[in-house]
Amino acid sequence: MTDRAITGIGVAVPRGRIDADTIGNAWGRFEATGIDATAVPAGDEDALTLGVEAGERASRRPVSTAKPSPHSRSRRRPRRSPRKT
Repeated sequence: MTDRAITGIGVAVPRGRIDADTIGNAWGRFEATGIDATAVPAGDEDALTLGVEAGERASRRPVSTAKPSPHSRSRRRPRRSPRKT
């Protein structure tokens, strides 16, 4: 079995923004506490292009301080046999 690990991290978010006032004017109202603006993709951006961009960033940004997941098998305690009474 081969070892598997996360070797890089990458994120891509659309650069465009629409402020909450503009959304409220277009929709008639906009109520979302704490939201001042929302990300909006450009005409040439979609989930695929953002995913590719995130993947490229992940390949250039290696993880240097990877910690095992608390859910990984290497960290789990071995199962105990039921107690015999």
